[in-house]
Amino acid sequence: MKILIRLVLLISFVLGSGWLPSMNTQAKTLPDSPADATQAAASNLIPSQPPGAVLPTIGLSASHGQLGESIMVSGQGVSPYPGVRVAWLLSDTTLTAAVATVAANNAYSATITVPADAAPGPARVCAAVTGTDLAGFACADFTIDLPAPGSVQGTIPLTVTNAPTNISAPQAITATVKLYDQQGKVIGSAPIQNDGSFNIASVPPGSYTAGVAGIVPVLIVTKTVSVQSAQLSNVNFTPFTQCYAASVVAVRITPTGKPTSQFDFGTYLSFWPFSPDPKPVFEADLQVVSGADVSGVAFRLTDVDGNTTIIGFPGDPVVATTYAITRTIGDWLPGINLLKIEPSVTYPGHPGCYVGTSATRRVNVIQHPMTPTALQHNNDRRIHDTKWDGSRYTFSINMPDNYSSFDIISPPPFFQNGEQLLPAMFPKPAPSFQYLGLSENKHGTAFSMSGTIDLDGKVTFTAMRGRTGLFALSQRGINGEHAFLPESVEGLPALAALPAVIDQVEQRSGLLASSAFPPTFNSLRDLNYSFGPETLFPFDVEVPIFEGPVASFFGVLNAKVSVNTGISGEVVMQGTIWPLAPDLELSARARVSPRVDVNASGDLLGLFSVGVTSRTEGTIIVPAKVSSRDNRLAWLEDPCMRLQVLLYFWMSVTVAQWETDPITMIDYTNGACPAARLASAPGVAPAQPRLFSAPNVISGPGGRMLSVYVEDTSRPTRPIACPK
Repeated sequence: MKILIRLVLLISFVLGSGWLPSMNTQAKTLPDSPADATQAAASNLIPSQPPGAVLPTIGLSASHGQLGESIMVSGQGVSPYPGVRVAWLLSDTTLTAAVATVAANNAYSATITVPADAAPGPARVCAAVTGTDLAGFACADFTIDLPAPGSVQGTIPLTVTNAPTNISAPQAITATVKLYDQQGKVIGSAPIQNDGSFNIASVPPGSYTAGVAGIVPVLIVTKTVSVQSAQLSNVNFTPFTQCYAASVVAVRITPTGKPTSQFDFGTYLSFWPFSPDPKPVFEADLQVVSGADVSGVAFRLTDVDGNTTIIGFPGDPVVATTYAITRTIGDWLPGINLLKIEPSVTYPGHPGCYVGTSATRRVNVIQHPMTPTALQHNNDRRIHDTKWDGSRYTFSINMPDNYSSFDIISPPPFFQNGEQLLPAMFPKPAPSFQYLGLSENKHGTAFSMSGTIDLDGKVTFTAMRGRTGLFALSQRGINGEHAFLPESVEGLPALAALPAVIDQVEQRSGLLASSAFPPTFNSLRDLNYSFGPETLFPFDVEVPIFEGPVASFFGVLNAKVSVNTGISGEVVMQGTIWPLAPDLELSARARVSPRVDVNASGDLLGLFSVGVTSRTEGTIIVPAKVSSRDNRLAWLEDPCMRLQVLLYFWMSVTVAQWETDPITMIDYTNGACPAARLASAPGVAPAQPRLFSAPNVISGPGGRMLSVYVEDTSRPTRPIACPK
């Protein structure tokens, strides 16, 4: 009997230790392509139609139009609802345009305007009745056209009328009239003719600064010009009344963000005292009097502490009279820095006219929000989580920072003060059981996020992934990655963090208030996103391994075995991430419950049967926590290991049956698992084998035998067929 018990236990755990192929899956919650993502986003903006939706009709007076144009929307409402709401569906925004009253005949109409800030391209106009939760949206397609361009013409003065009397006027013109936007970008240009006239065609509607760049007979004052769609605008320049030999017409930084009323080029992050190489190009367009000599242009910076330094002095223009330098912004002090561009010029024969007019621009720099966190355990390294890619900042957070190579089976462990924190082991040390040997449980979890920070102040998440692995009873149970946000889509809606910082910067007293590290960056560090709880990798599988006779002795004595296995489990993950701190609080609760039933029995002529059943059940719950805001960094919260092995002996004679009370071979509990104990405690003895004895036996030459048995077909069909 002792040998039989050991055999049953051995079979049970050999089969149980390899209960299923490893659960190595990758779940996705969003579409895999930008096109799919756009369609999904659009479908979510207008709510899905409720059952029994009430729908109006909709018609448009035009299927396309330009910004600011009006169109008529009309249709039939639904009685007895009093109105119809008309809305624009623009990319990822739903904008109510009008609420129309329904007439007695249920007709409605409204005049709406194409939003002035809408992007050209496809859009939709939708309508829904008011006054009911069953309102559905009826939509019509609309195309927003590019506005027709305008044009600009005018003249520049060629004489010294109204100019200082000590200036002679050489008649030399090698200059261009340029239209600049607020950031100094050239929107349109045209050369100046010998008579001083110019004509700039195909100018997008908008407000611009018109300036003359190049060599002119008289320095010209810049003008503001408003260009209307399909209209001609006139600009008549006037000369400076002061004695200048050169003037800075325009300043730009490439790349640049959206300007505000307080500063000119968007918002840059300061990596001070580190400089990971954000290097924009600074350019200045000059206007120079014919005969004057420009020896160079000084680019001076006055930081928030009032210190002024020359950050560049190009002696030669890169083209015509455009001077440029490349300068790292990343090591500027946070705050509003003043950039002054001043030409160095001489004007032979005119000693009072050698100074050129300068230009001053405000460059907003905020403190880089990221600092080394406890989870980045190599604390002597520089901040590499945020980088400048030439047009925007990109950030990525890997927690732990070996995330990219994290593997639960052979992990590069995460240590803190010499102690391995991930993957976490429970119990510690691992228990060892007779017939089983070492039963080791480990759980590791990691999280990765990436995103962008535009100079316009928009923060966007572009990828979020969680990874978890569970090593249960010395076998891999779960090893998978879940994409909360796949890298192939543009990501979650942008969080407007930087505008709040900008507002606070603007409220400071004076542009040059002394403060190297203004506290306003904390609002960036407080930007957070919470997710979950979300169930990952759920599974519940029953697998019958074998059921049938294994030996027959002349049909008199028959031996039968049945083996059934099952496993269930999941990982529930939730947390909060502060992407620009960076900080993370992550909870991943992993559970695996394997179960194995092994029946071994023998019967004599189908009249007398005896057998033993081994039932093995286990539950491993390993809730891993990771937090950069906790001194423990990573730990297990109320882990549980429950393992129970019971033996049942039974005997039957014809229709009579006897069963013994179960014998507990292993009953092991460690940790906080009262619910697991209740769930895994077998309340009913396992079913006995469902095969009847073999009534017919045929013996052949050489001693080979064929036995025929009867299968109980009342049980559900199994995926693994029993032998016949």
